[in-house]
Amino acid sequence: MNRKDSIKDYLLAGNTETSPVKLSRLSHSRYVRIRCRVAENPAASRALLLALSGDLEADVRIAVANNPNAPQSLLAYLAADSCVDVRYALAENYQLPPRLLRKLAEDENPYVAARAQRTLKPNAFFRLISASLEGHKLISLKLSQFQAKSTAQPASVCRLNRIRSHLSRASFICLES
Repeated sequence: MNRKDSIKDYLLAGNTETSPVKLSRLSHSRYVRIRCRVAENPAASRALLLALSGDLEADVRIAVANNPNAPQSLLAYLAADSCVDVRYALAENYQLPPRLLRKLAEDENPYVAARAQRTLKPNAFFRLISASLEGHKLISLKLSQFQAKSTAQPASVCRLNRIRSHLSRASFICLES
C-alpha cells in the first residue's frame, strides 16, 4: 500500500458515511492509526467495536473506549483491561457510567485510581458540559442552578465562568457552520 492509499484509507476510516463493509475491511489494516480511526468512528457497529476491543494495540482499545456508541458492557470489559493506559483513558472519560468510574477508583494502579476519583468529583457537573449541543438549554439551566447553589468560592466561580466561555464558543461555532 502506498502513502496515497493509506491517507485515503485513514480518511475513509473516520468518515461516518463509510459503509459498514468498508469499515470492517479497514479494521484489519496493518496500520494502527487506521484501526484507531475505525474504532473512533461513531458509525462503527457494536460488533466491530467488540472485535476492535481485542486488538493487540492499546491505542486501538483506547479509541474503542472513547467511541460515544460503545456499549456499557464493552466499557466494563475494557475497565478490566490489562493495559494501564486503557484503564486510565476510561478513568478520565466524564461520560463513563458512575459505577464504572467507582470501580476504576479502586484500581490497583494508583494513577488510574486517582484519575477516576478526580473524574468522579465533579461528575454530575461535567456530564452536563460534555453532553451534546442538543442539550444546550438544559446545560444553561443546570449552570444557573449551580450558580444559585454555589457558595461563591473563587474556584467554583472561576470554573463556572470557564464553562460558560466554552459554551458560548460552542454555540457560536454551531451557528456559524
